[in-house]
Amino acid sequence: MTTKLYHFIIIFYIRIHFIQKIFNNLSTFAHIEYLKNANNFFRPRSMINTIRQIKQGNSKAFKAIFDRYWNIVYRFTGLYLMDNYEKEEITQQVFIKLWEKRELLDEEKDLDGLLFIITRYLIFNHIRKSINEEKLAETLQ
Repeated sequence: MTTKLYHFIIIFYIRIHFIQKIFNNLSTFAHIEYLKNANNFFRPRSMINTIRQIKQGNSKAFKAIFDRYWNIVYRFTGLYLMDNYEKEEITQQVFIKLWEKRELLDEEKDLDGLLFIITRYLIFNHIRKSINEEKLAETLQ
């Protein structure tokens, strides 16, 4: 075994042992709170406040989210759809759906994931509808 690998294994073992000691000393409640706070560590406080404002119906906060995520959602739709009009339509529907369901938003959850799920759902429904329309057109000919 090489020296570098040996040192890596020892350091890895020490870190794991140290982390286990910390968590063993925490009560269950403290452990849950620690994980909950660690989950939001990289989320800016402003994003949490923006989501709260959207839940209250603040259109300026919603516009900030729209401006921040519109391009990301649009590019994601481009993975499945080729037509620019369809990509724009789906992107608009994503934000309409977000606005309609704003009361259900959770400040503690990641907005990126929610937008991804909504977008994927709308894309798959659009593709399913297009396939059904094509089948119907073929049947009628």
